[in-house]
Amino acid sequence: MKKALIIAMVLIVPFMFMSRSFAQEEMPGAYKPFLKFGRGVINIGSSPYEIPKQMYLLSRNGDTFWGTTAQGLAGVFVGTGWMFYRLAAGVYDVFTSPFPGCEESIIDPEYAF
Repeated sequence: MKKALIIAMVLIVPFMFMSRSFAQEEMPGAYKPFLKFGRGVINIGSSPYEIPKQMYLLSRNGDTFWGTTAQGLAGVFVGTGWMFYRLAAGVYDVFTSPFPGCEESIIDPEYAF
């Protein structure tokens, strides 16, 4: 029994201190351009998914079959607008990633999903 307790303590105690050692308030400055570039590439690639996303989000508001259908069709136009907005935000992030400054995303939410 003592042996099992010692083995358990040896395995558990290091994990008790691990969370504090890896907790950081902010990423170091060297990583921010890479995160911004990655966010831009992801936003460029995921921009077409805004159309079905907005179709789904708007069609949830319809209470009848025709209302749901109309809201889904309206979602195509709203989704197209959001697609271009997300695409522009991705291009902006990619081209401005090497320059220090605004590291926050200009679109909310940062990613499509």
